[in-house]
Amino acid sequence: MTNSEFHDRLVGEFSELAAADSNDLELIRLALLVSKDEYTGLDIESKEQELQQLAELLNDSLKFPELRYNVRRIVRTMALTMFREFGFGLDTEYPDDPQNLYLNRVLERRKGIGITLSLLYSEVGQRAGLDIRPVALPGYMLCRFYPDLTRSQDYEEMPEILVDPSAGGRNIRRQDAHILIRNRFGGRLSLEDRFFYPIQPRQFIQRLLRLLKTIYLQRGDDDRAAAVIDFLVAMYPWDLDEMRDRGMLRARTDDAREALDDLEPYLQFRRDAKDIGTIREIVLSLREHLESEEDLKTLN
Repeated sequence: MTNSEFHDRLVGEFSELAAADSNDLELIRLALLVSKDEYTGLDIESKEQELQQLAELLNDSLKFPELRYNVRRIVRTMALTMFREFGFGLDTEYPDDPQNLYLNRVLERRKGIGITLSLLYSEVGQRAGLDIRPVALPGYMLCRFYPDLTRSQDYEEMPEILVDPSAGGRNIRRQDAHILIRNRFGGRLSLEDRFFYPIQPRQFIQRLLRLLKTIYLQRGDDDRAAAVIDFLVAMYPWDLDEMRDRGMLRARTDDAREALDDLEPYLQFRRDAKDIGTIREIVLSLREHLESEEDLKTLN
């Protein structure tokens, strides 16, 4: 099997999993499929088993029946277990290292960034019997813990217990979150109530993939960036912005026919886009390139 065939098979499996109902979406497996595209020898089942083992150890630490309604002790015990006993922590030295977004490497290195640490914190907690869900603020990830263990969707009426996995599982208040965002964006952005609702699994994996794509683009690694976009488009087949970005990358690598497959729908359905003139010129150039190739074949 060629690298391209291997990649296409993973993207196909990812697409099938991503099509499940939100409540049945296997977020960890989706993240590990993305990891396997980069680390081809990855054994996904073994990593899932490792997560389950961590959850069982956490459950032992929690002594769940006694701690069930002692929220502070649960949060403190989780912080000690996840970030001291298990040794997970923030990669402050190389936060833009792509390894921080591949779940298998985060498990192996015990280092990650906010989004992957939040994924592990919520997933291990859920497997240990706690209702913990990721919360996506602009540019920052938290987790929200629901101590009554219900799965109600009435988020506004439920107690708000916010945890910051990037800070070793520290329990923070909403005003602390406002300070975090203000320090990052200045006064340009104010947090709304909806930002504190749990993010859906499909939105979570989309955010992870977009961050990975951005890192590869910043590194000038067009091939890997385009491969990441394949997963994004597999999840949202008519995300015209992602198709445009992939088409631009394919155009730079002289993959004219596939570039047109991405750019022509954008040209057709985004006629009012600010960059439509640029895209139109690229499409015309690609068409001329293909016509020239066909003319050469005819002459030969």
